[in-house]
Amino acid sequence: MATNNAHVFISYSRRNIDFAKLLFRELNKSKRDVWVDWEDIPRGADWLQEIYSGIDNADTFIFLVSEHSLASEICNRELAYALQHNKKIIPLILQEINEDVHQRVATKWQSTDWNRTAQSNWNALKHINWIFFNNPAKYNSEFQALLNTVDQDLFHIKTHTRLLVRAQEWHNAERNPSSLLQGDDLISAEFWLKTYAEADPIPTQLHKEFIQASREQENDNLAYEKRLQNQAKNRLQILVGSFAVLLGVIVFALLPLINTQLEFRLADDIDFRLSEAALSFRDLLDDDEELALVSALFVANVDLVRELADDNVSAEEFEREIAPIRDDFDLQEVSFFWASFDYGTEPVYFIRPEINHNERVQQLREDLVLDALEFEDDVSDIVIGSPESQIIAAAPVYRTDSDDLIGAVLVAYHINDEYISEIADILDIEAIIANIENQIVVTTISTPPEIADSIRPYLEGDLDYEYTDTYGNLYGIYEDYDQEDADFELSFADFVTGENEEELRMVATPLILGEGQDAFQEGTLFVASSFDSVNALQDTIQMIIFAFAGVIGIVVLVLLVFLAGIPYLRNRSPEE
Repeated sequence: MATNNAHVFISYSRRNIDFAKLLFRELNKSKRDVWVDWEDIPRGADWLQEIYSGIDNADTFIFLVSEHSLASEICNRELAYALQHNKKIIPLILQEINEDVHQRVATKWQSTDWNRTAQSNWNALKHINWIFFNNPAKYNSEFQALLNTVDQDLFHIKTHTRLLVRAQEWHNAERNPSSLLQGDDLISAEFWLKTYAEADPIPTQLHKEFIQASREQENDNLAYEKRLQNQAKNRLQILVGSFAVLLGVIVFALLPLINTQLEFRLADDIDFRLSEAALSFRDLLDDDEELALVSALFVANVDLVRELADDNVSAEEFEREIAPIRDDFDLQEVSFFWASFDYGTEPVYFIRPEINHNERVQQLREDLVLDALEFEDDVSDIVIGSPESQIIAAAPVYRTDSDDLIGAVLVAYHINDEYISEIADILDIEAIIANIENQIVVTTISTPPEIADSIRPYLEGDLDYEYTDTYGNLYGIYEDYDQEDADFELSFADFVTGENEEELRMVATPLILGEGQDAFQEGTLFVASSFDSVNALQDTIQMIIFAFAGVIGIVVLVLLVFLAGIPYLRNRSPEE
């Protein structure tokens, strides 16, 4: 699907559902993303709220105009909500609304408590350009006109939708500053508001308040950062002045203490940055799990996959159609299973490398497929196994012409050395993942035997997530995990040796996946950073300190010699 497709919401009366389904299919064939209530409301969801959310996220609101839709309370609610939020509205005329039809509809309105809303909606519709679908002979030309209207000024409309969704989230969060725009996003939003202030659909008041609040917050942040910089500058000036006054005392009396404190601070800084990298690493894993879910849903809605029930799709056709999608999403595997799937059953169609799954990986894969089939919902998970680890997602597949379940698709990413190397490059670290059987699964470090010896105490739990650093101090770091009833623990390893005898500082953390009560430990994550540059800096500073101390010592010695020589010169006789 093209990246600039419009997201279309269809509002219709149940009496016009046949045309709505026809329009839905035709828009899908034309590669337009369509939201419609029989497709997009999950089971158990708040029905009306889900509809409003669909309108919020849609770029274009299509209203099927007929006597039935004008007399429908729900259709009028949907239209009023779209008008209130300045959505791009396209009325499609399915039935000519002549004086007699309008009179019948107006009579029905008068007996309702939403009469005023309906009248306001009708007045608004009369001022919008209509597209007529009440003449079958002109269907093709009118449908092309609809596509042209949907795609018109798409950048403005998509920006209108995206910012409105962000503004709604900010408003619903009681205007929490953390939901505001920042940096380039804010600059882009301000440019859009200025450029399209009078364009249709015009920005809402909520748009303006959201962008204005973002600018005020950004200015406050910049002012705060400037104050911090000035404070830091003043502190530096005071520190330099104090250092100049006390330098002699520090060099001779406190040199050993300075050296020790320097080592502590350099190590603490590395440890802090590594702990942040460990959190970011796990967040990236969670993001890729969400991407797997999106990939599975996308594949499940590909026309060819949904036509598999016809029993006439060959494996070659399947691979030819799905291979580009697999490549676009960087998937290692795409498989299809019939609804009759049971444990141990092979997929009917698959595109994947030949891999013998270990028992834990295979069990999770089959559980996800069964869950997708049983609950008719998309599911995903991450499993860390040996010799294979995967990010997996499964989604149900339905017939194209009905809601009948025909099977499920499964997609997978492999967590291998190449995968974690990409993450490690982003975070500028080295990384190791060990499974719950205490086996190293993937690593970016080329000397795993030596590394395994260094991290074995943490894998075997001997240190109980505490460590003694190289200076004899015992540390235990416990930091709250952001899910209920789960703890996130960090423990810091001592120095280990990596590639080319490079000294590394390493942080160990349980690799906790899932949320809430479903959170569980899949293994252990180790992140490391080179300490060689820190050691080199420390050596350089020590050398400068000792050199300066030597210079001061020589100056003091010369001064002492000179001062000691004055009495001798004074006591010499002229003859001498």
